Amino acid sequence: MNRYIIIGAGIAGTEAAAAVLERDVEARVDLFNAEPDLPYYRPQLTKIIDDLSPPRPIKPKSFFSTPGLHFHPETTVKSIDTLEKRIFTAGKIYPYDKLIFCCGADALLPAIQNPGNARLFSIRTFSDVQRLHVAAKSRKTAAVIGGGPLGLETAESLTRLGLHVTVYETFTRILGRQTDGEAALFITEFLKSNGISFSVGAQFTVTAPHRIAPYGELPRPADVIIVSAGIKPRIRLAAEAGIKTNRGILVNDRMQTSVPDVYAAGDCCERENGVLCGMWSPAGDQGRTAAANATGASESFVPKAGKLMMTLFGKTVLSLGRPEPQGENGTARTYLKKSSGSYLRLFTDGAKCTGLIFLGTPNEAAAAVSVFGRAVAPGTGAPVEGFQ
Repeated sequence: MNRYIIIGAGIAGTEAAAAVLERDVEARVDLFNAEPDLPYYRPQLTKIIDDLSPPRPIKPKSFFSTPGLHFHPETTVKSIDTLEKRIFTAGKIYPYDKLIFCCGADALLPAIQNPGNARLFSIRTFSDVQRLHVAAKSRKTAAVIGGGPLGLETAESLTRLGLHVTVYETFTRILGRQTDGEAALFITEFLKSNGISFSVGAQFTVTAPHRIAPYGELPRPADVIIVSAGIKPRIRLAAEAGIKTNRGILVNDRMQTSVPDVYAAGDCCERENGVLCGMWSPAGDQGRTAAANATGASESFVPKAGKLMMTLFGKTVLSLGRPEPQGENGTARTYLKKSSGSYLRLFTDGAKCTGLIFLGTPNEAAAAVSVFGRAVAPGTGAPVEGFQ
């Protein structure tokens, strides 16, 4: 019997556990979760701030009764001995043959003058959502630090609670990894029309009591401040065990760390090219890759083309591929559909669509997706019906 220990039961850890059990029928898998609940779908958290609807589980409850799987909720791993190959919790020792770190990340906090502020929040768990809901529902103003997908979803949820929300983004545009300047401006104007304000491309400081000051401007009130500005991988356990770390736990393409029989996946790891994960779907892929190699296979993690699909104020926001022209003959072109106010921006390499950005109705989104990867001849009409 091979003994596998997985630290962390998010998408990376849960997928790693499932993959180990599929590949090694005699495995014993100990899956440790610091939270008391069954693992749940974390990207949903920013969408439920207003109504506190329970997030859906990653796996059905029956999965955690799978033969060979031993689930440990509300259990924190205190330390690791990689020489003797064992981990320590409060009062217990667990031996392992293979160890997989899937311990996630904390929110990356900006420079804040009063980090003990009781109304400063980040969203990593359902309990974070519950605390924010209680604090925000009787307030008037909110500041969201970070204009990425989760920051924008947080802003929408808070507007549904009746707060006036301002999004602060130090980069020159929102959705900086998923859009170009033109598309970001169109999406920004759409969000403004739904009541969200923006401060983009400027530094700021958070000051007491409950105020935020863009550089060169007077402080603005913010009854609650929510930070959604990146991640800080949890590396302490690995570093203390002598495993090489940088910003994250360092891994190669097989998700192996610097110590034999120890792997890492998801938000806690950093690949050799310096890239952090920070995305839900790739974290699951990394967990499955780590499990494959821990069970004796030889597989490499291959990142997929960038993809974002989210809903804001009833409209679908979609980004696929690379949001810029590719190669010497690459092009960028915008199409609009006047009847619905929908927006489509296509990027090509001169022959086929290599990236697209879409804002429109859910029914139109499927047609937009179908364009990705297709041949798009220069000078032809819009590739989606109704757009000009």
